[in-house]
Amino acid sequence: MGVFDKVLNYAVGWALDRLTDGVQSGSAGGTVAIVSDSNFKEAAAEIRQAVAGVTAAVIGKIESDQLELLCSRIRNMGDLIKLADQSEVRRYIFTLREVVDYAENRVSEGKKEWQGPFLMGKVAIFGALQFCSAESSEDRNALESLCRKAKYGLLDIAVTEMVQTGKKIPWDQIERFLSAKSDADLTLIGPDNSTCASSGDISSATYVGLDDMYVSEITVKVSARVRRGDVVAILEGGKATEDVVAEHDGVVHSILVMQGDLVTTGMIIAHIKRC
Repeated sequence: MGVFDKVLNYAVGWALDRLTDGVQSGSAGGTVAIVSDSNFKEAAAEIRQAVAGVTAAVIGKIESDQLELLCSRIRNMGDLIKLADQSEVRRYIFTLREVVDYAENRVSEGKKEWQGPFLMGKVAIFGALQFCSAESSEDRNALESLCRKAKYGLLDIAVTEMVQTGKKIPWDQIERFLSAKSDADLTLIGPDNSTCASSGDISSATYVGLDDMYVSEITVKVSARVRRGDVVAILEGGKATEDVVAEHDGVVHSILVMQGDLVTTGMIIAHIKRC
């Protein structure tokens, strides 16, 4: 029996005891008032319902606050990594881990709205640990880029099935975090965002060149409509530039790179939902 159930049963028992005490006094005519068993059950049900309602409201408020706290702490971790302060990053790992563990428990309860924040929190912890083990600025830059790709990749994998079924995913806190940190504005497509939300396959815009290049510019936003051949990103390497184009008509579902990222042959730059 959980803590809330114990509290609930105690409250009902206490109320029934009080009710029993209250009916033992005599009436004006000296007759003892009698309360039927059905009245007891009705009173117990009302009390249980009232306490359950208050409990649900409290739990909902706690979870809402914890979700905001998790997204805030992920954002703070990103800021600490940018400041290259290893001691502060190490300390903050434990602060972040507390909320990630809370999110993991919500995911285990089947609450899908926590899946994205949980995955992102895990990636942030992983990235912080890797950052703390890096010895040079080049290593840190490479690890930061890898962690960004892992973050976008995990989030994309987690929601693809739900997006394809047309379900709206309430992860606006994650969206704000991502869009505030880069030009790669990752808005999850839902029924309100696109006519492609409930149908169509996910295709990609892929770099097919042979040489490693860097992202110079992201030319589209998530949820933007594109046609086959439209430029999604511009890459630079040495004195050369190369366009990465959409392979099909559709709507941009997610962008997996940021300006300045290193891109190798075969790397997916963006996912596009065909329609």
